[in-house]
Amino acid sequence: MAGGFARQTRSKRILECFWRFSYYSFAFIYGCVVLWNKSWLWDIKECWIGYPFHRVDDSVWWYYMIETSFYYSLLLASFFDVRRSDFWQLIVHHVVTIGLLSSSFTINFVRVGTLVLVSHDLADILLEFGKLTRYDRNLKSVTNACFVVFLTGWIVTRLGYYPLVIVRSALTEAAALIQPDYELLNFTQVPYAPRVIILMLFILILLHIFWTVIIMRIVIKTITEGEAGDVRSDSELSDKEDTREQLTKVSSARNLVYMLLKISTLESEQVACRN
Repeated sequence: MAGGFARQTRSKRILECFWRFSYYSFAFIYGCVVLWNKSWLWDIKECWIGYPFHRVDDSVWWYYMIETSFYYSLLLASFFDVRRSDFWQLIVHHVVTIGLLSSSFTINFVRVGTLVLVSHDLADILLEFGKLTRYDRNLKSVTNACFVVFLTGWIVTRLGYYPLVIVRSALTEAAALIQPDYELLNFTQVPYAPRVIILMLFILILLHIFWTVIIMRIVIKTITEGEAGDVRSDSELSDKEDTREQLTKVSSARNLVYMLLKISTLESEQVACRN
């Protein structure tokens, strides 16, 4: 029975990983196709020049809506999927991401939003593919190779391009190109929305740092033990905990059935004695 429960949990994890891998692959490719001929992909200053009179064409609109819908689905699914060790950090991530997408679309900061999306999807593709290979013990070398590629992609996009290009430009270039007299630290000056968006961008940076610490732990484990683990959660430990929980439920159910049968037997004996 323990094997059955473990296989059920394992199958669910594999399906979750495959779904996310499929989506991130589609979203990244679609985002690259949509943004390839857009000026702001190659020059981030174009995110601010001419604001707020930026036209959002149909392809960008659909890209934004698909990505926003996906993060809403992730937020809802978090309460039904297999619980991960960084559950609350993921909840914060999804809420902040949805807030960024919704607010940036409302005030037409769509251009910089698309850059955040496409840069984040790449590392997630590598992460989910690495998780899939980890479920086959015969692919140990492939898993380790995937982890190296993922680590490279993570550093380049999450710790490189995102903070050093996107957030830096939002802090140092946006105000000068949009409203020269705008001071971010003058909290009484309107509009307030840019400050809120920048705050959420920094929250994402903090989450990236948190996950980078976990990744570094996996790097150390890989070097010492020779096998890369799950970057964001300890799947094997979770599987064991799930199995123990299920066995506890089964044991309790057995005890309950045994007690009911015992009571039924005693009642039958009492009736027989009376007769």
